[in-house]
Amino acid sequence: MSFNRKNTSNKNISNTNNKSVRNINNSVSDIDNKSSGIKNIDKKTINKNNSNNKINENRKPNDLINETSPYLLQHAYNPVNWHPWNEKSFSLAKKENKPIFLSIGYSTCHWCHVMEKESFEDEEVAKILNENFISIKVDREEMPSVDSMYMESAIIFTGNGGWPLTVLIDNDKKPFFAGTYYPKISLIRILNDISNTWKNDPNKVKNIANDIINDLKNLNRSDRFDNKSIVNNRDKDESVLDYSIIERTFEDLKSRFDNRFGGFGYAPKFPSVQNILFLNRYYFQTESLEAKDMVEKTLDSMFNGGIFDHIAGGFSRYSVDYKWLVPHFEKMMYDNGILAIAYLEAGLLFNKKYLKIAKKILDYCFREMLGEHGFYTAQDADSEGEEGKYYLFTINDIRKVLGSSDSEKFCKLFDITRDGNFKKKNIPNLIKTFYNNKKEYYTIFGSGNYNIHDQNIHDHDINNHDINDQNINGYNKVNPNINENNIQNHDADENFEFNSFIEDSTKKLYNFRLKRTPPFKDKKNLAFVNGLMIATLSMGANILNKREYIEKAEEIGEFIINKLIKDGRLYTSYKDGKIRNKGVLDDYAYVIWGFIELFQVTLNKKWLNNAQNLMDSMIDLFFDDGVLYLSGSDVNDLPIRTKNVYDGAIPSGNNISVFNLMRLYSITNNDYYKDVFEEIIYSLKTDIEKNPLAFITLISGLIYDKSGGLHINLALDLDNKNINKNNNKDVNNIINKDININKNINKISINIAKEKLSFWNPFLTISLLDKDSENFNENMISVCENMTCKPYKKIDDFLYDDIDSKIIKLTNKNVEN
Repeated sequence: MSFNRKNTSNKNISNTNNKSVRNINNSVSDIDNKSSGIKNIDKKTINKNNSNNKINENRKPNDLINETSPYLLQHAYNPVNWHPWNEKSFSLAKKENKPIFLSIGYSTCHWCHVMEKESFEDEEVAKILNENFISIKVDREEMPSVDSMYMESAIIFTGNGGWPLTVLIDNDKKPFFAGTYYPKISLIRILNDISNTWKNDPNKVKNIANDIINDLKNLNRSDRFDNKSIVNNRDKDESVLDYSIIERTFEDLKSRFDNRFGGFGYAPKFPSVQNILFLNRYYFQTESLEAKDMVEKTLDSMFNGGIFDHIAGGFSRYSVDYKWLVPHFEKMMYDNGILAIAYLEAGLLFNKKYLKIAKKILDYCFREMLGEHGFYTAQDADSEGEEGKYYLFTINDIRKVLGSSDSEKFCKLFDITRDGNFKKKNIPNLIKTFYNNKKEYYTIFGSGNYNIHDQNIHDHDINNHDINDQNINGYNKVNPNINENNIQNHDADENFEFNSFIEDSTKKLYNFRLKRTPPFKDKKNLAFVNGLMIATLSMGANILNKREYIEKAEEIGEFIINKLIKDGRLYTSYKDGKIRNKGVLDDYAYVIWGFIELFQVTLNKKWLNNAQNLMDSMIDLFFDDGVLYLSGSDVNDLPIRTKNVYDGAIPSGNNISVFNLMRLYSITNNDYYKDVFEEIIYSLKTDIEKNPLAFITLISGLIYDKSGGLHINLALDLDNKNINKNNNKDVNNIINKDININKNINKISINIAKEKLSFWNPFLTISLLDKDSENFNENMISVCENMTCKPYKKIDDFLYDDIDSKIIKLTNKNVEN
């Protein structure tokens, strides 16, 4: 969703809309524009970097100086007398009878930097704010519930949202004006108008604030979602939603699909990875070639474009154009974590090329974004006051680093020219090579007879003479040479790299780029980001055979348990030894997801137990009236509690939670989890049916529900009672993925089980039982498919043939080596 660029004064603030706004979510983009930003400032270098002549290097800091948020610290030396969000600040507003100027953003937000440079570093603006307002800064990543409520108010006012988020509120925290970015001249006019209205017509402000709060209450009222008559009167044997919604969702995706360059919608274009994950599962169940083509075209086009950093790996947040060429250069960890999952899945369903891309994403995450405790939050778009400067190359840069021969080859491959493709410089990309020189492209980046996509590509930047190809829209044939044992158990020495020229060239250019002033990194550890990365690394460890991924996933899991959970309560953020703010629904949802995945790959019950404990706490704190709130019942710092039920840039906590509940029900057979997820779905039934794409992650869970899933019951010797020590085999010889587990669990039994189950399935769940409690003399396994469980058999006798799941058939049929 793009910004509203209109200059709005308080003449418009009474024009509110009492209708429910369906498309409200807090995942909208900041302004899609190409103006320059400013240099980022962190706590250590804040005075050093403030060379702007409007800034006095000897200026005393404001109240933000004691915060840990990098975003708040960036504003600690503004002439604006900023305050943090706390009761002291609101008490001051009441004491001085001033309105509150609330500014919400995050540290890597380009247009937040622009507004800071234009307005918050400006003495004229600061004077108006300091004399007439109490100014409060909020880091949206530390306080997502605050951001959510006021984002909804901005959308009510303007129809759009984004960051920086600019809100005027009274001292009861009720908004009476909201917008996004405003240039200095507009901001001054707004501030003067609102200050005069506050002083001369306070009832007008009060009435508007009450109207907006009523609108927000209507958007989030319980009876809007709580269809109790449906819930209470439904047939318990019927599905929670009609399965026809799955096909409707697929048809809606098709209608929004860009047949030329993949993705959904046009510019600006976001990855919207939940759409890809849905299509993977839809294909898994239906073998739809249309779904396969949509996934491949999107993943190919994103990788080929400049949104992917071909030098260091990792994806930028979104593309400002429809071809994925020019990115908004900031990199978010949540984007890269979930994109890695999409490429991992596609690598097993369709083509091993995608596994190489997934590895490049994770290499970037480890190399650039991993801190002492976990993964950082984001990397800025700006450096040295210019958006994208760090990432751009001239043709002379390439020649200097690679020499004449290799530079000529690299420039031709990655479309590096004298004129450039962005600000007279170059964003390395493979778009032209993909369409105009397929033979070379597939030699370097492809795997086997890779699918070539839609021939109806027309773009003035692409020479179309070579776009047509006899293999266009051709699909893979069954490969009879794939052995069952090689379906997913990749050889330990497989490195998932491209050819030596690409690896050597990009490494040299990366080292060259490191000499530049790097973009700022937000080094706080967010719970939801690290929960997502635990899930990603757990999947990656199994698929890419990387033991270090599991080791890191378990380290991060320990960090969350020991540092981000206090008195049983999960917190949102950790930095400099301090935790900040009680966790919201998304924090719980993503950490629980991570722990479930970690349990499934380690078979260590510690992670399952923690997932259940957090789920039980989540239900107590967030589940009420049939729906999940964003903030917990123990947090009362806002006039209302919002419900972020829609998927945005990434899946919502609500929809991830539904899928978590489904999986925990399958693993534990606890009917309470089933009752909760069914009530949530039924409460949202009307909204889901009207706008299924907003709930696409939840509907992916419905595909799981329809399939019945693939469930494995393992009955193992868990405490070493029946092991003949003299006959133990070396564990490392038993399984090529010896993963750390608790000492009180029998490694032999666990690792044999993991060796037998080292395959991927989007709907797989595993239950771990003590064989003695089941009265078995040996380690046993039972496979449950289509809601029917086969008799237990010895694990040593277990074969892939015992599983009817399509994963074996589809992998044999479609994955190209």
